[in-house]
Amino acid sequence: LGLLDEVAALTWIKENIAAFGGDPNRVTIFGESAGGGSCSALTIMPSAKGLFKRAIIQSGSITNLLRPREKSVGHTQQVLNITGCKSVNDLLELTPSDFRKLARIRQLGGPAEYTLPELDGVTLPANLKEVIDNGSVRDGIDIMSGTTADEYNYWTKVLTKPVNAEATKRSLNKFTGKLNEEQLARYEQFRSTLTEDPYQRDVDTYSHLVFHTPCRYEAKAHSKNSNNKIYQYVFTQKSAPVVNPETGEPVIDPDTGKQVCYGAYHAHELQYLFANYLDDIGASIFDAFKLSYIMQRMWVNFASRGNPSILEGDIDDVPAINWDSYNSSNELVMDLNATQCKQIKDPYSDSFNLIGDLFWVNVA
Repeated sequence: LGLLDEVAALTWIKENIAAFGGDPNRVTIFGESAGGGSCSALTIMPSAKGLFKRAIIQSGSITNLLRPREKSVGHTQQVLNITGCKSVNDLLELTPSDFRKLARIRQLGGPAEYTLPELDGVTLPANLKEVIDNGSVRDGIDIMSGTTADEYNYWTKVLTKPVNAEATKRSLNKFTGKLNEEQLARYEQFRSTLTEDPYQRDVDTYSHLVFHTPCRYEAKAHSKNSNNKIYQYVFTQKSAPVVNPETGEPVIDPDTGKQVCYGAYHAHELQYLFANYLDDIGASIFDAFKLSYIMQRMWVNFASRGNPSILEGDIDDVPAINWDSYNSSNELVMDLNATQCKQIKDPYSDSFNLIGDLFWVNVA
């Protein structure tokens, strides 16, 4: 229903934006995390076709926001049992208060469990991998997408205190249990390229499987048609080392003996994109503002011009920054950092070559 609400909103925009001075043929959508996944979904939804021209997808993919049909059917039956509803018409009579109560019922598994979309073959294509691999469903849509360098640190370090190493290990063991012998060999080879710290290796594995790899997979598929434009970035600006808020003393990781740093964790780029800084920015305020100006202009340039490059004169005292469209041959991505924003060779290219298809084992 959430995706259909978004289609309804985009339909209204398409039909009415000209009255506000907008161009109905140059609509851009963008979102981060679940919002990024939502944008990713809209690009392949038949009902959203033609409603927007460009999409900015930040740290999200439709491949991470799905549930299998059997779970959807089970949750639907639970809702019917709890509410006493017998039909769709009965469900339409439920009030917002009724839905808020449903959201608090633990047996449903929590909002993240029962609000995820299903590949029903109507709203979303049932053959998701085939659709993405083909790429033609997204023809005519310009896409800018990327991830932060240390995505999964957000859940395992920022939100979870102390970090839950055992839960992370259990989840990865469940994932590897789905791999065949050849896939498992590639997975282990990939893992050997990561840090020697066992826990951080698990965290970095999650960053790749859940964020970096799906992002790059979709980009490669979209770039198969040379007329499609796809711009890729990686946000590498790390957060500041952690200090005790009461004493100001450095917080030391007992396992490594080093000061704790969350790195470029999930959603950290939003502080810079909206110039709304928290106390953990890892740059001087001058450099932070400069990065904000550059990112904001890139986002606006992409929406207005279809190319996020910074041209000479776009920002006072900032030289031009060229950003080429990504494809499997050049593998160019924009490194967004307060020190310097520049094009680099995809830092995840080697990892993708090893595990680029493995995330599909978790897709419904």
